[in-house]
Amino acid sequence: MQRTITIAKEQIKQSARLFVCAFRDRLVYSCGLLLATQSKINYKSH
Repeated sequence: MQRTITIAKEQIKQSARLFVCAFRDRLVYSCGLLLATQSKINYKSH
C-alpha cells in the first residue's frame, strides 16, 4: 500500500514539473515574440 502511494506521489511530482516547464517555455516564447515585434516596429520607425 505504501509503495503505491509513493509511486503516485512521484507521478504527481513529475507531471507538475512538466506542467511548470511547459508553462515557463510558453511564457518565454510569448515574451520573446513581444520583444521581437516591438524591435521590428522600432526598427521600421528609424
